[in-house]
Amino acid sequence: MLDTVPSRLAMVGLALATVIGLRVTGVVDGPGADAGPERPIVLVSGRDDHGFLAQESVTLLASPAAEGDGEPVAEVPDGTLVRVLGDDGGTWLEVATLDGTATGWVDDFFLRGTAHVVAVDEACPAALRADVDGPVLAALEPSEQVELVDDHTVDGVTWVGVRTLTDQLLGMVPAERLRELPGTVAAPGQDCVGVEPDPQAQPHQH
Repeated sequence: MLDTVPSRLAMVGLALATVIGLRVTGVVDGPGADAGPERPIVLVSGRDDHGFLAQESVTLLASPAAEGDGEPVAEVPDGTLVRVLGDDGGTWLEVATLDGTATGWVDDFFLRGTAHVVAVDEACPAALRADVDGPVLAALEPSEQVELVDDHTVDGVTWVGVRTLTDQLLGMVPAERLRELPGTVAAPGQDCVGVEPDPQAQPHQH
């Protein structure tokens, strides 16, 4: 596990880099900023340094607070994707679940700016689509790590715009296919269903 799972410090750094970069460009405007498609998407994590589940849910507070202080307003399960609404100028971020059922403040210690794309068959490649239900843009390596960018919901299904870390390709994957940890490794001789990219597909427009 230690060889395959990034340390909590590294994962926190990636989340911070995403959020800080958006602050610099003016995307995160401050406490209570209105949510929109341009808001960053992050993943809520209750895992420890080694990737083991330390807490099944993370508490959202009514306002930024020191550890152990503040009024709890919601419990968000580990692995939930949330939209960043604003920040307090420090380490606390106001977030909302993509379905809008919970909103509150959380320390960025519990947030991740990247995730792994895990196919239905975890040991196989996954499709990166040009748009929601659009043509296949690229075949991602099994459990390829991506940066979380934006979200779109169509016919009740949530899709997340992601950017590959290897070649900065921007595309779409179903939200349910995103995980903090990689999936399983292919067994010897395992066959996977091929993912055929469409040569005419154009990258997702954020």
